[in-house]
Amino acid sequence: MIIPLLGSMFLGETSQVSLLGIEKLIPIDVLGFEQLIVLIIITFSLKSLLIFHIWKYTTLLKEDFSLSIRKKLSKNYLTQNFEDLISRQPGRYVDILSFQVDKMFGALHSLLRTGTQILNALVYLIFVFYISYSVGLISAALGFLFWYFFKSLSIKTLNLSRLATKNQEVFSNIVGQVFSSIKYIKSSAIEKRSLLLIEQSAKKIKKYNYSKSYLAGITHSLREPLIIVFILLNLFIQYSLFNQTVSAIITSMIILYRVISSFHSAQQGWQGVLDSIGSFEKIESEINSHDLHNEKEGMESLQQVERGIHFKNVTFAYKNDIRPIVRDFNLFIKKNQTIALIGKSGSGKTTLVDLITLLIEPTSGAIEIDNITSENLNKFNWRKKIGYLLQDGQIFNGSLVENIVFSDPSADSGIDLRRLRSAIKFSGVNQFISSIKDGLKANLGENGIQISGGQKQRLLLARELYKSPEILILDEATSALDKESEEIITSSLEKLNGTITIIIITHRETLLRCADKIYKINKGSISWSGNYKEYLQL
Repeated sequence: MIIPLLGSMFLGETSQVSLLGIEKLIPIDVLGFEQLIVLIIITFSLKSLLIFHIWKYTTLLKEDFSLSIRKKLSKNYLTQNFEDLISRQPGRYVDILSFQVDKMFGALHSLLRTGTQILNALVYLIFVFYISYSVGLISAALGFLFWYFFKSLSIKTLNLSRLATKNQEVFSNIVGQVFSSIKYIKSSAIEKRSLLLIEQSAKKIKKYNYSKSYLAGITHSLREPLIIVFILLNLFIQYSLFNQTVSAIITSMIILYRVISSFHSAQQGWQGVLDSIGSFEKIESEINSHDLHNEKEGMESLQQVERGIHFKNVTFAYKNDIRPIVRDFNLFIKKNQTIALIGKSGSGKTTLVDLITLLIEPTSGAIEIDNITSENLNKFNWRKKIGYLLQDGQIFNGSLVENIVFSDPSADSGIDLRRLRSAIKFSGVNQFISSIKDGLKANLGENGIQISGGQKQRLLLARELYKSPEILILDEATSALDKESEEIITSSLEKLNGTITIIIITHRETLLRCADKIYKINKGSISWSGNYKEYLQL
């Protein structure tokens, strides 16, 4: 039907000339009914096949790109400067790596849709200009009016997207804080207070998401009315001002419908882009800011420690804090020596350990390991030599043996049974394996729920010993343990004494008997030092 109409519009109402040679390309009059049916089936089958493959490869490309972005962001975060890393809530990282990445790809999909529809509209406009210059001008003018009509909605959607993205991060932080403290929350009967915090944040997200959906609903619901208004306006102009024929008017209405529909679909796609633009901007900002927060790596590596760790007039203060936590600190920790750091909370003990692990760099002074300054030492290589046992270390949802070998990347290709047996023996894990069903293969549950606190600490010690560390750090590792469990850990450390360097932070006296030297820290400096016997005489 449309071919004769286009021909009559272009060459006159009585012309039978086919437009653009379509009838020469497809000799419809020559084809029989059966051949026409076959042609239609083949055409639409090929179209469906093409659509399937486009969808398949588009999805594959999207998922590959999504994986690439998540890997890049994760690497950026894990190589960030420690001070910058801990200055942000953990929920921020969860929010960006999960929700915001998916949201960003929603924006990219909408952008592709917008571009496709704009291209469609331009093709139709070129075609209209080719047929009739006057109809082309009218179509272009109506398309511009259509865009201008929705401009204010686009601006509002953009602002709402940024607000929703910001509040989504706040929501993730609150949820993370609540469920990481779930034991305290339930024990203290403050579930209602926690629920209120989550609910208040969720309501803000609801508010912004509803507002965005409301604006999208306006765009969608106005599609047909606006198209009809524009077509009727075109009809009036064509009939009243240009005295066009009926067939020319009908043809222009059909093409104008396609043009305005493409413009409307492009507008919907663009609102979809703006709906997710906050996520896109956040991820772009995270990637671009990596160099500002990246941890600086030294070039020199150690095969093994030969002499020890030397603090030379070290002072340290966190950014934007003029009060130093460590002041003019001097200490030499000899290889295979066991030392203990004691003192009140906030005296600077853990900060000293952070300086040893090179998580932070001195504000002034220097830390040398075998005469290599910390800023020149390859941090990754250095940390591989360290075992670090915390008070609240993480037990993963896996088997007992999987938790022990977790710190060794090579364990995926095979477990070193000699090291495993040694770690189990020296940590005291061998004393409770037989009491656990399935032994080493036993699943420990989330954060080791299947074992006691003392067993958990021995397991964490086994994990660090499996690494065969040259330096073992215990940061209040026995502070929450019962006397029996603490004695087992102490006995393990006494067996290790003289074989590796051990640094102990503790408030408990039991562990102090393992130390060759004890240092009392006060306001970031050493106020006393001596051995265990001298300590008992204080």
